[in-house]
Amino acid sequence: MSTVMLTRLLTPAMVERKKGVVINISSIAGVMPTSLLGAYGATKAGMIKFSESLQIEYANKGIIVQCVMPLFVATKMSGKKPALFCPTPDDYVRSVLKKVGVTLKCHGYWPHELQAFVYNGLLPRWLVAKLAAKATKGMREELCQCENMESTELMETDSDNGLDEDSDDDDNEF
Repeated sequence: MSTVMLTRLLTPAMVERKKGVVINISSIAGVMPTSLLGAYGATKAGMIKFSESLQIEYANKGIIVQCVMPLFVATKMSGKKPALFCPTPDDYVRSVLKKVGVTLKCHGYWPHELQAFVYNGLLPRWLVAKLAAKATKGMREELCQCENMESTELMETDSDNGLDEDSDDDDNEF
């Protein structure tokens, strides 16, 4: 939502100047299966669609709109170390900026372009879904700091938050 609001705030000045650049950050998750991270993938797909719409809307007004769909970048959030397929943030940004005005949608970094080509062009969709499920399962386990959270543990967590099924509190009903 903040991307939409910022775009709405900033584009009028760009239109007035007849130039500007909008770079929206999506993810590879917006174009490939993301089991266990469906909401994340859906929001990233929405960012791609939003960017495509802006490109059409502002193309004749001198505004460049680019949507970047990275894979892993070596950040604290990803927990990944820099490597060929996992650039540092500075290297990634340098690479993305070289593509402004050249392509409207990209993965921003040539090894990511290669990976995306393999995932979305060469491998069968069922295999990509299986590989993504394995990766996202591992990521979720790391985030939860547990490998096999049982349903009783989930129910205890829900009870602690006032979300247990047996609650008679009217505020918890949908």
